[in-house]
Amino acid sequence: MMWHLIKYRFKTLLKDRSLLFFSILFPIVLATFFGMTLKGAYNVETLKPVDVAIVLNENYNQDQAFQEFVKTISQENGLLSPQYVSEEEAESLLESGDVKGIITKTEGIKLTVKASGIDQTILKTVTDEYLVKSHMIENMLASGADFQQLMASMNETTDYLQSNSTDNVNLSYIFFYTIIAMTSLYGGTWYMRCICDTTANLSDRGIRFNVSPVKKSQGLLCDFIAANVIQFFSMVILLAYLIFVIGIDFGNQIPLIFLTILGGSLAGSALGSLISAIGTQSYQVKTSLLVGMTMLMSFLSGMMMVQVKYYVQMYAPIIAKINPANMITDAFYSLYYYGGGSRYYMNIASLFIFSGILYLISFVILRRKQYDSL
Repeated sequence: MMWHLIKYRFKTLLKDRSLLFFSILFPIVLATFFGMTLKGAYNVETLKPVDVAIVLNENYNQDQAFQEFVKTISQENGLLSPQYVSEEEAESLLESGDVKGIITKTEGIKLTVKASGIDQTILKTVTDEYLVKSHMIENMLASGADFQQLMASMNETTDYLQSNSTDNVNLSYIFFYTIIAMTSLYGGTWYMRCICDTTANLSDRGIRFNVSPVKKSQGLLCDFIAANVIQFFSMVILLAYLIFVIGIDFGNQIPLIFLTILGGSLAGSALGSLISAIGTQSYQVKTSLLVGMTMLMSFLSGMMMVQVKYYVQMYAPIIAKINPANMITDAFYSLYYYGGGSRYYMNIASLFIFSGILYLISFVILRRKQYDSL
């Protein structure tokens, strides 16, 4: 019985040309456009060192780790071209446009910029990298580790533009990662279509399903399998196109790449199931809501402007932490730049937790739905 239901659902879903277009063809068209306009634009090898003012204050003079960090990314990596000046001179340089930003060592680290662009994005990523590494060093020092060993470890990992698996880093790749995130979430329409087809007040098929001898839980499980299998393979098609046609590098952690796709697919269908379960609006209205939410979350994860991703992380970090599009984007980001690590696994764990919570809420709502008359 289950195989028959799954087979039937496969056939009905694959006949929906609209879903096929927006889940497979539209992302490929968008990726092609991005490939023609963005790929190679932000390659590290073509970027000049970013002019930045480093404020000489007491905090800077007392922080040897920060001094070593600036030295490494400036002299060894050639990423920054620092000018060591007073706070007043730094503000004057920024105002005149001689530097792209000001880095001030406080109890943490402060970045001041006047505009948004790739240079400012690099500076923001540099400061984020330092905060991550400094926190790691503080924890290791607390455990009694030797300072010289810590500095050697930090210098091995601070080059955030040299991942464990890639040689030529391109900052534009984050745009393509957001395409995968967008497609993952929009893929929730597959499961949304299934749920609407089993909900009596939303479709004629739903009426027939609710008077049939099939258990609702069994029907939802079959729909879940069919929708997620289709969604997963549509993501594989997009991934293959990005790698073999556009030439996007995802690193060599193949199992983790597929795990990320799986997590994204589940997150998308979980979001679609929740939207389907809540309210009595039509399938078209629910689809519009999902598309709107998907575009908003993709925008906040840096799809249109990569700087938005960093602004959200700086001023509204809670939004970044609960945004599934950001989880997916950041997971691929971590795989490419760092080869995985705790940051990657944190994103994956968050994706699966997010999906589990939404699935649970959706299942409870759908199980409790009753109808006075069919």
